[in-house]
Amino acid sequence: MQPQLLIVQPYLTAYRLPVFAELAKHFGDVILVSSPPSANSGFGRPSIANTAIRSHLLLPERRLFGGRLHWQQGLVRLLIETRPTKLLIAANPRSLSFWAALFACRWLGVSCYSHGQGLYNKPNPPAWLVGAYKILVRFSKCYICYTTSGMESLQSQGITGRLTVAENSLQLTATCRPSEKSGTEMGVLFLGRLRAGCNLSLLVSSLDAARRKTGFNLQLHVIGDGELAAELQAEHATQKWITWHGEIYQQDQIRVIAQHCRVGCHPGDAGLSVVHCMGLSLVPVIHDRLDLHMGPEPSYVCDGGNGRRFSHADAEQSLLNVLTELFTANNHHMASAAFDTYHTLSHPPLAKRLLRVLNEH
Repeated sequence: MQPQLLIVQPYLTAYRLPVFAELAKHFGDVILVSSPPSANSGFGRPSIANTAIRSHLLLPERRLFGGRLHWQQGLVRLLIETRPTKLLIAANPRSLSFWAALFACRWLGVSCYSHGQGLYNKPNPPAWLVGAYKILVRFSKCYICYTTSGMESLQSQGITGRLTVAENSLQLTATCRPSEKSGTEMGVLFLGRLRAGCNLSLLVSSLDAARRKTGFNLQLHVIGDGELAAELQAEHATQKWITWHGEIYQQDQIRVIAQHCRVGCHPGDAGLSVVHCMGLSLVPVIHDRLDLHMGPEPSYVCDGGNGRRFSHADAEQSLLNVLTELFTANNHHMASAAFDTYHTLSHPPLAKRLLRVLNEH
C-alpha cells in the first residue's frame, strides 16, 4: 500500500515519537524509518505501539571515512517500492542516503520536505557548503528550519526560496509552573545523554566550588545515560551530593526530580533539552558559543532574561560565578520567563507546525 507520508530519521528518539504519532493521526498511512542506535547511546528504545503509525522500519547505518559520512542502507529502494505521497526527512548534508533520497524524490514525483538545522554552527561556511545547501533547498519541496536562527543563517548566505520555520519544541505531558516552585530549591538538574561533549565534569567542579563559596548544601541531579555514564560515575564516586538517576523517559518522574531543583545546567554542548528545562520552570544555564552547541535550540536562551549564558572561553570561573549568583539571589523571574518561552514554543505544538507546512507547501 502506498503510504501518504514516509518519515525518515537517523535514530528514533523518545521526544520525537509523540510528534510523529500526532502526524500519523492526520495522514491515512504513515511509515517511520530510522537506524538502530548503539546499545549505550542513551537514545532508549521507543515503541510505536498504541500509535497510528503503520510500521517502524530499521535500516542498517554505515559510517564512512571515520564517521564523517553516513549511509542508511535500503532507503532509496524503499522509496521506489513504496512511492509515498510525501517524504519528511532529516536533512543531514553528511548523509549520502539523504542526497540519494532527495534526488530520487524528484525522479519519482514525491514531495520531499527536508527538516534541518541550517548553518547555525557555521558562521563562516565554506563556499562548497553554501552551494550544497542551495542545491538542497532547490530540490526540496520545502526546507523546514528548526529555528528562526537556523533560517536566518541560511538567508545570510544568500540561500532563499523554499524556506520556512517550525520552531523545534517539546510537548511535555508533565510540566512545572513557576507558581509550583519556591525559588529556594538547592538542586541543579543535568538532563541529557552522557556522551562526548556533555562536559559534566565541568559542572561537577564548578558546583563543588559553589558549595564551598556559598556554604549551601547544593545538590546535582543527573538524568541520562550514554557511553560515558560508567566512567563519569566512577570519576565522581566520592561526591555524595550527586544523585545519578540514570535513563528516565517518564516525564512525571523527571518532574518530581526537577521540583527539587532551581537550575537546569548544560555545561557542554546543549540541544533540545534546554526546552525541557524551561517547561519545568528551571533557569537554563548554557555556554555562550551558540555555534558549538548540538543544535540551534540554545538560541532560545536570552542571558539575564529567561536563563543564563556562561563564558565558553573561561568556563570554570564563569560557570562558578553564574551558579553562585543564581543561588544567592532571587531569580524567580527568570524561571517564570523560561516557562513562558516553553509555552510559546509549544503552542501550537511541533506536530501542528509540521502539519501546516506539509499541507500548505
